[in-house]
Amino acid sequence: MKKSTFFFAAIALLSSCKPANTAKKTISTSIQPIRYFVEQLAGADVAVTSLLSPGDNPHTYEPTPVQMAALSNSTLFFANGQLLFEEEFRNMLKSSNPTAKLIDCSNGIELLEGTCNDHDLHGDHGHANDPHYWVSPANAKKMVQTISAALIENGVAPADSVSARAQRLNSKLAALDSAYKIMVSNAKRYTFIVYHPTLDYIARAYGLTQLAIENNGKDPVMNELSKLISEAKAQGVKYVIVQKQFDQTNAKVISQETGGGVLYINPLGYDYFEESNTIVHQLNKVLND
Repeated sequence: MKKSTFFFAAIALLSSCKPANTAKKTISTSIQPIRYFVEQLAGADVAVTSLLSPGDNPHTYEPTPVQMAALSNSTLFFANGQLLFEEEFRNMLKSSNPTAKLIDCSNGIELLEGTCNDHDLHGDHGHANDPHYWVSPANAKKMVQTISAALIENGVAPADSVSARAQRLNSKLAALDSAYKIMVSNAKRYTFIVYHPTLDYIARAYGLTQLAIENNGKDPVMNELSKLISEAKAQGVKYVIVQKQFDQTNAKVISQETGGGVLYINPLGYDYFEESNTIVHQLNKVLND
């Protein structure tokens, strides 16, 4: 992304238009799933925004002046911590809003090595981490802990209220974890194919194998695509899972060869549990049909 002085001017202009007495504190997040958890934990007296809107692709994201102004007015910024597009906003936040605190939601999470270096941090140096850690219920529970601690420490909401909300979220995460375990216990196979390597944390947590069409941000060449098709047929995998934000061409090629189809997920969507239930449903179809 290239940002011109236009954005900084827009930030200054829009920030100066903020009402003198704002009833709600403003908190910014980088992606919609983090926004969901922050809103669930902070309550209704906090205004929470996300840099990525529903349907945005982290690869091609460009901020609006309004989003930049919200960032400059935020008291806290909750980041995924492993997405390249966040890095520039970290630097902007330091210059435009130096009193804001940045919270890295990946703290305390055992990260996997990434295979989509075109949008991960440190990808040019070969040390990228997989940024999709939130899809795992166990990792989401750690995120809830990190977010809760930050909200309480910074006086965003009373500790007892945040703790009660965290307990409710953790109960729902435990139920989600059980749903994954039941799905795997009934599975006919343990391999699935995705376009973008989004579900490696699910694969690790539940003993599955993820085969990704895209590797290091690149589509496969013909012989790689042929190997994937052969592997899919050998494993009895008919369907290919695709995120709505990504290209579907090669996924459709594989599914046509295997006699299945394309199944859609949206882990970048706002409602964490709704999107997770969709992932469970689609994986269950891949592993059994």
